[in-house]
Amino acid sequence: MDGSKEAVQTAGNTGLIEALASENGLSAKDYQDTVVATCFKTKQPVTRNQFRAFCMVAREFDLNPILKQIHAFVDKGGAVIPIVGVDGWFRRAAEHPQCDGITFADSHDDEGRLVWAECTIHRKDRSVPTTVREYLVECYRPTGPWKMEHRMLRHRAAMQAIRVAFGMSGVYSEDEGLDILRNEAGGDVVDVQVVKRDELDEVVDEIEAAAADVESNPVELADLGPDESGDDSDPFAGGGDSFFEDEKKAAPEDYD
Repeated sequence: MDGSKEAVQTAGNTGLIEALASENGLSAKDYQDTVVATCFKTKQPVTRNQFRAFCMVAREFDLNPILKQIHAFVDKGGAVIPIVGVDGWFRRAAEHPQCDGITFADSHDDEGRLVWAECTIHRKDRSVPTTVREYLVECYRPTGPWKMEHRMLRHRAAMQAIRVAFGMSGVYSEDEGLDILRNEAGGDVVDVQVVKRDELDEVVDEIEAAAADVESNPVELADLGPDESGDDSDPFAGGGDSFFEDEKKAAPEDYD
């Protein structure tokens, strides 16, 4: 995001910006420069209104951008999409005065593969806890972090449960934010086909078996013998006339 600092208009040393800057031991200008440079994932210049809108959301949920608890995408219409990291979601739960604990559960199929994970939020002021279950088949992404599928699915369940239990509206997870941008770009969201591991293992076994067979039984070109026509010098030979001559006789209109 080169040049973004210069592109942002001075937000002013009043109220919101100054308060947030003071909490981090920075001047309003330094706070603005730092947040824009590290928290806005956009190649476009960040405007004064976008910066102030982002700061308002951070203040509303008491999240610190500099600690990577919240950052932002900007859609093509210029609207700010606030993205709360996993630390931000857990902080909101831990610091809520009515939070009375968080528990997790998960389930695996008969072959030990993860199926779902759920998060339960207990509140002191409610007799019934809030439980949200997320399924791996619906949440999995072909990205590096999802190699740790148990952890990622647990995080996804926790984010949704915290959102429901504590009313965190207007903010999104990283995956949700990316989905918004993809849909806005024309709906070209890649539909990932999840292949079962046992099916993948079968394919790998077949490939390895075929490779081993080729290695143990190499095919020599000399073993193929001459062409059945009796002429192995010309692959298009056909018992007298050339291949092209035969074709021309069969369909002369194609060669006019």
